[in-house]
This record gives sequence, structure tokens and C-alpha cells, in this order.
Amino acid sequence: MKRHSFFTFALMLLAALAIACSTHEDEPEDKSDKSDSNSGWADEIVPEAPPQGYMTVAEAIEAPIGELINVRGYIIGSTSRTIYNSIMAPPFESRSSLILADRIFRPGDTPDEYDPFYEDELFPVSLNDFADTKRELNLVDNPQHWHRVIYIYGMKTKYLGMPGMNKIMKYEFEDEIQ
Repeated sequence: MKRHSFFTFALMLLAALAIACSTHEDEPEDKSDKSDSNSGWADEIVPEAPPQGYMTVAEAIEAPIGELINVRGYIIGSTSRTIYNSIMAPPFESRSSLILADRIFRPGDTPDEYDPFYEDELFPVSLNDFADTKRELNLVDNPQHWHRVIYIYGMKTKYLGMPGMNKIMKYEFEDEIQ
């Protein structure tokens, strides 16, 4: 009796394996729609409708969590682990995030004095989702992006304990828009 149930089990397992393999082979393997790394689109994610218009950083902070937004801001720094570890001038240390603001971080009238930024003026953006986006946008490898205007289309979330973005789907620098 045990021998009969073993053969039945083995036969069912082989049949399930054959069905699973044939189902996998029937799916076409189309890898032609991958975007190139210089287009600004993150890996294979392409939204149904491209972003129209944009929000300022202040408007993006007020947008509902989970909404797809297109935010325009100046890249003013980067941070790791918490917004209080922010570095707002070169040399930068974190490859994992950007901080956007509606204005540029400028020196004050006296040496070593800067215009202050407040937490509610900052919009942190995580760069950890896609390797190509992280490589192209981080300030450690690309310090020339500091103080550039960027448009970032992605998912609004809480990031570093405050309103931010962690799913970048598209980005474009203002000086590259034609």
C-alpha cells in the first residue's frame, strides 16, 4: 500500500512539474522594451501617462501619501539614516538619497554663515530602488548635480520620518529639457 501511494505521489509531482515547465516556456521572452540607462526612466517602469506639469517642494510635501507626483526642486544635499545627518555642501558622503528644496542653499553675508533651512522645507528622495538611478543621481559620484534643478516623478511616501519619495520612475534635469 505504501509503495502504491509513493508512486502516485511521484507521478503527480512529475505531472505538476511538466505543467509548470510548459507554462513557463509558452511565455515570450521579450527583453526589447528595457530603456537605456541615460533616458531617465528607471529600469523597466514606464507609467501609463507621462507626468504633466509639476509640483513645487512645498506642494509635494502637502500631497497625499501614495500619490504619483512630479516634483521640481533644487538638489541641495544628501543624507543617510535621518534628516538630521544631512550634508548640504561638498564633499558628500551618502549615495542613497537626495534632498530637494524650493530654493538654493546660499552663503550668508558673513563667512561660514548660511541661509537656514527648516525641516518642513526639505523633501528627501531615496535612491535605493534602482541601481541605474542611484548611479546617475547620487552626489558622491556626481557632485556637479548640486544646486541643479531636477524634476522627479515618483511615489510620495514617508521617508526618513517625513514626507518624501522612495520610488523614482523618471527624472530629468531642467537644463536638459528641450
